Amino acid sequence: MNNAQEYIKKLEEENRILKELEASRKEVLWNLFDSHQAIMLLIHASSGEILDANEAAVKFYKYPKEDLLKLKIEDINVLPPNDVKKERMKTLNKEKNYFLFPHRLANGTIRQVEVYSSAYELNKEPVIFSIIHDVTERVETEKELKNNEEKFVSAFRSNPNSMIISNLEDGKIHDVNDAFFELTGMSRDDITGQTTLSIDLYANPADRDKIIQIIKERKSIRDFEIKFRHRSGKTLTVLIAGETLDTSSGKTLITTLLDITKRVELEKQLERNNVLLQTIFDSVPAMITIYNPDLQKIDVNNEFVKITGWTHEDIQSYNLMELVYPNPEHRKVASEFMQSLLPGYKDFIMKGKDGSEIETIWANVKLEDGRHVGIGIDIRDRKKAQKEREKLLEQLAREKTALADSEKLYRTMGEAVDFGVWATDSEGRAVYISESFCELVGKSFEEIQEFGWIDTLIPEQRKEVLELWTESVTTGKRFEHEHEFICKDGTTRTVLAIGNPVKNAKGKIISWAGINLDITKRKKIEKELEEKNAYLTRLNEILEDFVKIAAHDLRSPIQNLMSISNLIEQQNSIEDKVNLLRMLDPIAKRLQRTIEGLVETVSLQIQQKLPVANLHFQDLWEVITEDLSKLIDSYNGRIKVDFKQAPDICYIEAHLTSILRNLVSNAIKYSAESENSAIKISTKKEDGFILVAVEDNGFGINLEEVGDNLFKPFRRFTTVSEGLGMGLYIVKNIVERSGGYVNVRSTPGKGTTFLCYLKEYQVE
Repeated sequence: MNNAQEYIKKLEEENRILKELEASRKEVLWNLFDSHQAIMLLIHASSGEILDANEAAVKFYKYPKEDLLKLKIEDINVLPPNDVKKERMKTLNKEKNYFLFPHRLANGTIRQVEVYSSAYELNKEPVIFSIIHDVTERVETEKELKNNEEKFVSAFRSNPNSMIISNLEDGKIHDVNDAFFELTGMSRDDITGQTTLSIDLYANPADRDKIIQIIKERKSIRDFEIKFRHRSGKTLTVLIAGETLDTSSGKTLITTLLDITKRVELEKQLERNNVLLQTIFDSVPAMITIYNPDLQKIDVNNEFVKITGWTHEDIQSYNLMELVYPNPEHRKVASEFMQSLLPGYKDFIMKGKDGSEIETIWANVKLEDGRHVGIGIDIRDRKKAQKEREKLLEQLAREKTALADSEKLYRTMGEAVDFGVWATDSEGRAVYISESFCELVGKSFEEIQEFGWIDTLIPEQRKEVLELWTESVTTGKRFEHEHEFICKDGTTRTVLAIGNPVKNAKGKIISWAGINLDITKRKKIEKELEEKNAYLTRLNEILEDFVKIAAHDLRSPIQNLMSISNLIEQQNSIEDKVNLLRMLDPIAKRLQRTIEGLVETVSLQIQQKLPVANLHFQDLWEVITEDLSKLIDSYNGRIKVDFKQAPDICYIEAHLTSILRNLVSNAIKYSAESENSAIKISTKKEDGFILVAVEDNGFGINLEEVGDNLFKPFRRFTTVSEGLGMGLYIVKNIVERSGGYVNVRSTPGKGTTFLCYLKEYQVE
């Protein structure tokens, strides 16, 4: 072998060794790629196809590896495909190698990931190698921190109480909220670079030293009352609350200021007598007891004295619980109920001074000072109504029994007397019908012999009765059905038709024999009894609702009355007494509005028959504008009415007036205070209803938060305007009473539309 051949052989050996080293190196790299704990993907730079994924990626994305390699990166990345491709090109062009993407797992979960990408060439194809880290928790934490910071800033800015952020040691002001400027009369220029002492905020500068001393000892301060100086020179009484925070600039003090100037002035006036208070307290049309939890001291109002006969002197001299509940077991049950403050109401039989039994229903509430208030209603009239209802039900049962006996009698008579009897052949064709029936419907036997009797039924029952009769003829089952025939004078009669098959000795049907029983009067009686029963049931529910509502809405004014009463008792000055008496007027008015609301609610629901008339919306609108003239005159917006599509409706005038008055007054009360404020009232016919729509662009309602409470009584969802919260409850009850319904569309800050679908009444 010459030198050249040896050299060539040596080169070939070196080349073989290099190839083995290269293959070994690639195998090590691929093993490292596949076994590495970090999530790794190999992606085709142009198409986005996932060329390879390591085990960590398979576990993270929760796809089987063979399924994962069938996807493109666009199938995982939640961003729009074009955006994903643009970001991939940035890596390919070496413009960017770090990304934050939302990736979707196989189960649909979205995770936030950090992606570090590098571009390479593999088999002469451009590929991107990506290392991925799941940073969902970190991203969510950052978002939460940012949201908390934004919430703090928002809460600080919008807090209705004045707030100051300052340095604890020297009082240097870092920031204040808008309420601070309103409280002090200062501007931002006045506080920039200043301290709480340099702006002359404290009426007594030594108060700040007291505050700082308390905070250093207790780390915080609560309800510390001091005097502040308004820019105008007026002195304000303020409650201070403060907390310290450790910040980069040292100890920072966050102080909240609550202006109690008016409250202090009011408290100074609330030192009077309770003459008018007791008059109002005793005018409430319900029994009221105010007692300590141990039941040792019980105060009652005049209504309690009036109903039970037990005087205030009796109650002071004896144990009230023993007077009204002489039976120890009954007294124990009543005491436990009064002390437990269980929700709802409970029936009790009390003993009057004259020895009579008084049926009552009671509910309890708790005052802020720890005392309890019991509100009771005399329900003897309601019990009487219940007994009448039971009598009606017994009467109904007796009449049903009598009617059943009558039916047996008619069946017996039908077999022997030529009245209401009929017979057919085996195929159901009539072979005999009583003359009385022919006379009733005004047709001859020949006219109804085949199946012409079907035409004597009211149209809506013809198909049903024919199918039932055909089924009986086919199967041999007994035929029994109630249906209505049209008489020759145009009236209808309800008939119970009964037919039985007649069989021969072999059991084969050879004919049918039947009878028609006139049950028109029975059906009328049953309907009347059902209506009476429904009315009594509704009356019972209304009385129960009345107790619930009274217990709910009388609690607050009664508590206010008692608070003022206690303050009045402490005063001696006639002038102070008079000033306190003036404060009772709004409480008395609220009680009056509450009682009027209850009366209107109950009266609208128990009214049985009110006149129905064809009403013109335009005429009714003129009446409503006169009723609401003061409210409309105070409204700065526009009110537009459009009754062209449905100008008339057959309805109860009092009910329609109440619907429109409540909806229009609500729209005005909760309208936006701007030049663009507007209300539109319109009508149209829709799906058999008259739709009355009242639309405004006011404050709107958050329907998700309000939920089912929107139409419940005494529910108010804003303090923008005064009201009882009865309007929508009344509207819903009236609309549904006639078979209609109410829908609401609302967006907070944009307005509300109430859609009342009214079912017209039939004029009798």
